[in-house]
Amino acid sequence: MCVVGVLFAGVIGVVLGLLAGYFGKWVDNVIMRVVDIIMSIPGILFMLLLAAALGPGITTIIISMEC
Repeated sequence: MCVVGVLFAGVIGVVLGLLAGYFGKWVDNVIMRVVDIIMSIPGILFMLLLAAALGPGITTIIISMEC
């Protein structure tokens, strides 16, 4: 399961990097700002927000810990 997550993240990273490198300028700035926003949210806060959005349950806990 972890391998799938790493491969998925790698594919997304490569695609975003290729887009930013090819188009440059504003596309690069938009991708960089979105990644900055995502990286600024602590993991535990993201888990709590995701759990609040999905509702209570063991499935929610598993999904939030995987992200």
